[in-house]
Amino acid sequence: MSAFTLMRTVRILPVLCAAFMSHTATSQVVGPERISLKPGNSSVVATVPCARDVAPADAAKVLMWPNSSTIVVTSPPDRHEDLVFTANIGSKVSLSGTDCDPPLVNRQYIVSFNAAPEVSGQALQTSFQVLVAAFVLALLLESAFSLLFNWRPFKVLVVGRAWRTPIMLIASWLVVSQFKFDLMAQLFNAYYPKNSQPTGSWGTTLLTSMILAGGSVGVNRILTTLGFRSQVKSENEQPTLDESHAWISIEVTHAERDRRFVVAITAVTPPTGASIETAVGIVGNPRPSLKSIFSGNTNRLPVSGGLQVLAANYYSITVRDVSNNKRYDSNGKELTDGVQPAIFRFAPRAVLDFRVRIT
Repeated sequence: MSAFTLMRTVRILPVLCAAFMSHTATSQVVGPERISLKPGNSSVVATVPCARDVAPADAAKVLMWPNSSTIVVTSPPDRHEDLVFTANIGSKVSLSGTDCDPPLVNRQYIVSFNAAPEVSGQALQTSFQVLVAAFVLALLLESAFSLLFNWRPFKVLVVGRAWRTPIMLIASWLVVSQFKFDLMAQLFNAYYPKNSQPTGSWGTTLLTSMILAGGSVGVNRILTTLGFRSQVKSENEQPTLDESHAWISIEVTHAERDRRFVVAITAVTPPTGASIETAVGIVGNPRPSLKSIFSGNTNRLPVSGGLQVLAANYYSITVRDVSNNKRYDSNGKELTDGVQPAIFRFAPRAVLDFRVRIT
C-alpha cells in the first residue's frame, strides 16, 4: 500500500465512523403503540427514560425530568379522529438535561379518543350482585309456582297461559314489597350515585316485579347483555312453527246450550280439475271474551290454542249433532244427500278460527 493510499484511508475513516454512529443512534420506526383517551383534556400518553423530536411537533409535548420524560397529549372536546405521531426515545436523559443519550428509537404512537362515559367498578359490582339476587329470586318463584301451574285441576279448569302472568306478577310484587328488593332503584343508584334524592317508588317496584315475573330467562338475558354471563343456547327453547304446518280451531254454537257436537277434520282428495283456494286467515270474527281467555271455551276445539294441520293437505270440516246425527259444514249449513262440505287448503303458518253457528 502506497503512502498516498494510506493517508486517504486515514482521512476517510473518521467520516465512516461518524456515519456509523449516526446510523446506530437512530433506528427505524418501532410500534405502533396504541392508546385510548377521553377527549377534552390533557392526558399522559407514555412515561419513558427520555423522549424528544415529536413529529408533528404540535401533536404532543415532552416534559423532561432528571430521570425520565413524559409525553402529554392535549385534545379538544370534539376530537374523534385518531392522533398519530412519532417520538425519538433515548436510553436516558443527558447530563445537560435537554437531550437524550443514544441509542435512539423512533417510536410511533396512535391515540384514539373515546367519548363514551365510563362505568365505575363499584357500579359494575353492585349491578352484578343485584342481578344475581334477582336471578335467584326468579328461580325460586318459578320453582314454587310450578307446583300450581302443573296441577291438573289448574290445567283443566283454567287456561294456564292466561293466568300465569297475573299470578307471577302479584307474587313478585309481594316478594319485592316484603323484602324491599327494588332492583330498578338499586341499579339507578349504582350508575348515578350523585343523585341525592331517593329513587325508589311504586313505579320502580312495579318494574322490578315485572322483571321477576318474566322469569329467570329474562334476568339471564340481562346478565348476558351486560356481559356478566356468556351466551348459552337454552335447551328448553320451544321450536317455532315450521313452514309446513298451520293452526286451526273450530267453535260451535247452538241455540240450545246443552247440545253436544262431534267435530271432524278429514284429509280429503279434491275432485279432478277442482280449483281449491289457499286460506290464509279469517276476518270479521268478534274478539273472544275475557272469560273465554282465562277459563277457556268449552264450545271450542281445542279449548284454547289451536290444532296443527299440514299445509300441503286438503281438508274438510264437518260438525255432527250427537242428538240427531245431523251433519253440518263449516258455515253451519246442514249436509243433506248429495251436498259435500267445502274443501280447504291452508297456507303455511296460517292461523284460522272457524265459528260454526247452528240454528
